[in-house]
Amino acid sequence: MRLRREMIERIVTAMAQGLLRYKYIEIQGSEEDLRARLTETIEEDLRVEDLLNEEVKEILAGYEGEMDRRNVDYQRLFNLVKNRLIRQRNLIL
Repeated sequence: MRLRREMIERIVTAMAQGLLRYKYIEIQGSEEDLRARLTETIEEDLRVEDLLNEEVKEILAGYEGEMDRRNVDYQRLFNLVKNRLIRQRNLIL
């Protein structure tokens, strides 16, 4: 699922403020540095999922004809293949 930049910024701001307010973490830099690292981490995680989605699409592209003949639901098969790859690669999305 792709998030807009504004939504990521809102999430990161809320996370940073909560982590600092409740003293779950201590930082040596500024809150801005913390937000930048959180943003980078979230965006990297989203890139991993985007790459995985593209890989699943490529895999399924080779089976389009067979899926049509067997009347298979593309979205259901997409999710099955994606979940299998997630398990095989021990990904957390």
